[in-house]
Amino acid sequence: MWRVFRYRAQSMGIGGMNVFTSNDSDMGRAVAVRARLGLALELIDQYAPRVGARLRRDVVAIFLWRVGGTSYNPYTRVISVDVRWGMAWELEDLALALVHEATHARQMAMGLRKLPRGKDRERRMEARAVSASMAFADRLPPGTWRKPTLADLDKEWWTIEHREARLAKDAKEIGLTTRPIRMVAAATRLLGLRR
Repeated sequence: MWRVFRYRAQSMGIGGMNVFTSNDSDMGRAVAVRARLGLALELIDQYAPRVGARLRRDVVAIFLWRVGGTSYNPYTRVISVDVRWGMAWELEDLALALVHEATHARQMAMGLRKLPRGKDRERRMEARAVSASMAFADRLPPGTWRKPTLADLDKEWWTIEHREARLAKDAKEIGLTTRPIRMVAAATRLLGLRR
């Protein structure tokens, strides 16, 4: 699947990271998100240099596309960022999301994997990622961005079912068919069952 992303995407280096942009994403937004991505990486380097170094070591690339918010794919070691989401929030929110997803990349690099039917483990992994974001937020200067809290874990937004629903909703909003999204979700589940 990663080869498909690379083949059908524009690539560039931003802040020491490989960044791929899907050809079907809104190019105007994608250009703006790439600029914001560079600034978000600078924020991480300025206020949490160790996190920035781990991000660059544990994540292969950042993939900009049309749907899905932000997420980390452990099979490709890629952070995906929805270009609509990347423009909707403050720059600090983008940096916080990168720190959150980089924590998942670190967990995977250490051998911790989300398991099918492993709800308790998933919740602990998400709690750790939210805690890392909170620690990073404490270092940032005050602003209008939203500071993460452990209360965010009350709604299980990280489960496969919630992610699939979010992708389908986003795809419907922009007029995409959900068939490819369902195929990717099925492949992800099969890979998870094999491990």
